[in-house]
Amino acid sequence: MVSKTMSKVPVVEHLTHKSGKFIFSCEYDPEVIMPKMIAATILYSAVSELPILPQYSAQLKEDLIRRSIFGTAAIEGNKLTEDEVSEVLSKEKKTKLKNQAELEIDGLKRIYKLLDGKKSEDTWIVREKLIKNVHHVLTARLDYYHNSPGNYRNEPVFVGNAEHGGVYKPPKTLSDIKTLMGIFTEWINSEEMKAVDPMIRACAAHYHLAKIHPFQDGNGRTSRFIEAMILDRAGIKYLPQMMSNYYYKNIDDYFISFSKTQRANNKQDITPFLSFYFDGIISSIKDIKEQVTFFIRKLSLKDFYYFQKRDKKITQRQLELLLLALETLIEFSFSDLFSHPVLKPLYRDVSESTARRDLKKLCDNGYLQFHDEQKKYRTNLLLLG
Repeated sequence: MVSKTMSKVPVVEHLTHKSGKFIFSCEYDPEVIMPKMIAATILYSAVSELPILPQYSAQLKEDLIRRSIFGTAAIEGNKLTEDEVSEVLSKEKKTKLKNQAELEIDGLKRIYKLLDGKKSEDTWIVREKLIKNVHHVLTARLDYYHNSPGNYRNEPVFVGNAEHGGVYKPPKTLSDIKTLMGIFTEWINSEEMKAVDPMIRACAAHYHLAKIHPFQDGNGRTSRFIEAMILDRAGIKYLPQMMSNYYYKNIDDYFISFSKTQRANNKQDITPFLSFYFDGIISSIKDIKEQVTFFIRKLSLKDFYYFQKRDKKITQRQLELLLLALETLIEFSFSDLFSHPVLKPLYRDVSESTARRDLKKLCDNGYLQFHDEQKKYRTNLLLLG
């Protein structure tokens, strides 16, 4: 089957001096992509309209950025754990960082702040200067072999390996890279491309920029950030900060989909990479739905607990236990009532028999659930349905 887009985006071809024909295309197989695109659009519409308080929204965004920075760095071989990444992100600006791994995270922290910047029509434009600035911030203090922050490379590089579909040789010479980057920015900013669904435009930018591979190092992080920026500037919530973590969790498929696309017989067809990308969009939106729903459930349960206390269906101590379990613990054992630093003050002057009566009442009425195998009490998040 011949692939084709549902839009009128031109295919641009350029014959490089040393690497043959390079093609910029947004063509895909609609039978593969359109069902995924429709599913993603419907899911996103439903999730984006879910009500969430500002403090929960800020907490969620902070968590997503942390996970995104961890994911995009880990793809490139950064060995820091997610907890260690959190520690680096929480450090003050003037804190001296220990090593290259921490400097990589700090660079990502600096660049992701751009997603909080002012949005205007002009920010839809993906300029070469912007791409170079992103790369400079990401790699300025890092000791990468022959890498010049913010400057295009002037020597051949190799991308990929046999396990992920083979080795790809991007354009080799500086003159070709300069020409292709000029064509890329003109193409991605064309009126036709700006009229394309922003999810597809973001994916196309990611794929083609990674394919040019204009820098000696840091190309993946730069390409993934440009994708995130396009999504963010289009007013799309959550996804700009989520996709890098999806790529990391599915790193083999990420590289394989790229290899399949650039090795396909029809060089205009980006279906393999676009298909993988929309799988990530759908997976990420479902993840967000679960998180936002969790915040809504917590808020609803909190209000319900207070109503139950007002109606004298639970005591003040039982109310406080439910709130602590909801906000800080989620699950606990009977012994935790007398030993856990959060619960101990609540049950310091309470007998074991009274504590057991509290737990029995809360379980019998569905506020808590007891899991016999783990001997743990858990907040019943589905109490209200």
